[in-house]
Amino acid sequence: MARKQVRKNYYKNSLAQRRQRFIGRCLLSLKIMLLTGGMAGISLLLILAYDAVTQTSYFEAHEITVEGNKELSKQTVLKQAGLKLHENILAVNLNTIRYRLMAHPWVASAAIERALPDTIHIRVKERVPIAIVDLDRLFYVDERGEIFKPVESSDRVRVPVVTGLSLSGI
Repeated sequence: MARKQVRKNYYKNSLAQRRQRFIGRCLLSLKIMLLTGGMAGISLLLILAYDAVTQTSYFEAHEITVEGNKELSKQTVLKQAGLKLHENILAVNLNTIRYRLMAHPWVASAAIERALPDTIHIRVKERVPIAIVDLDRLFYVDERGEIFKPVESSDRVRVPVVTGLSLSGI
């Protein structure tokens, strides 16, 4: 016949229970600190790896190609994009360059790509003027009917001039 196990009597707030709770809380705090420290260490390691990759000379731009430009020269496109040779191509923000290029009046669309390890490709689609409209000043109009740029004396575009329109009519 098995004997019934005798349980020890204890008070609700006995010293042994308080000690057990204190040790449990200390272990939980230690686990949380180790987890937080591990996450901070991994984050620091990733930041250092990012800095190493974006500052290495292995990914320097040795060639920047520009396609689709007729009115704009390659130097004008590169100046508008803010790109220079020997920049790290991984540190370059492609969307920012695209928006800079799109801000130019002759550029209808732009696409920028990286070709690892050392090339950046820029494809530009320029606006094609089909006419010059006279609205107290002369402006170019593209194939979509959008006025995109005032005519300058240095432009070499020969297209017909449309007169008889007013700014309020457009």
